[in-house]
Amino acid sequence: MTIEKYLEWFTKELRVRNYSIDTIRSYRSCAGVFLKYFAKQDHRPTVSEIKDFLLSEMKSQSHHKQMTGSIHRFFEFVWKQPLTLDDLPYPRREYRLPEVESQQRMKEILATEKYSKHKALLAMFYGTGLRLAELINMKVTDVDSKRMVITIRQGKGKKDRQVMLSPGLLSLLRIYVKQCQPKNWLFEGADGGPYSRRSAQLVCDKYHTRPHKLRHTFATHLLENGTDLVCIKNLLGHNSLKTTLIYTHVSTAHLSRVQSPLDAAL
Repeated sequence: MTIEKYLEWFTKELRVRNYSIDTIRSYRSCAGVFLKYFAKQDHRPTVSEIKDFLLSEMKSQSHHKQMTGSIHRFFEFVWKQPLTLDDLPYPRREYRLPEVESQQRMKEILATEKYSKHKALLAMFYGTGLRLAELINMKVTDVDSKRMVITIRQGKGKKDRQVMLSPGLLSLLRIYVKQCQPKNWLFEGADGGPYSRRSAQLVCDKYHTRPHKLRHTFATHLLENGTDLVCIKNLLGHNSLKTTLIYTHVSTAHLSRVQSPLDAAL
């Protein structure tokens, strides 16, 4: 069977099991690399050979996780040969603090952007903490101005959740909607479909930032303004509070209240 046929089979199996579009795209890409690596072999790769492959492909902890997950699912769904997690290497998790923008920098970005569509998009990222996929898949009807909430449907983990719709964000959205008149998707492309991932990223690139950096900024600024961690967890759609706790290490509000012993010595 050709590599393309295997990938079609794998994609179908993932769709049947209701994996998200992003996960399918990622797993298919990883499976393609995996199959091409072993294309000249006349047998299925052994655990030892898979370990050598993973070591050669190890780029980052997140990439390794995607590749390992893809291999497991491919063996299970296509070759009907489950692999146990213990059989494959797994790197130690990298610990990096998320990067965030300052409140002053966010004021500058929003004051600088004049095109209502781009300004509304930037404000949505910063004002709601949405993931990129969640924003581009949002529909006009998901914004409820009467209840002042925004509904995120089938976010990460196939879960719905709601976030607040602030008066400031509502004002920017109304200006944008009046000017651009989106019909179905809140942010539409030229063809009437949802705004592309690349288009949304380019809007952020203009200000040397990224959608996920604005999500981190949203959470960090909420924490610095006194918002409860559990509330932030629910707004972000985290499964575990442990994931949200990282923002306590990023927030500088508590650091400004700590007196350095140097000051007492001077």
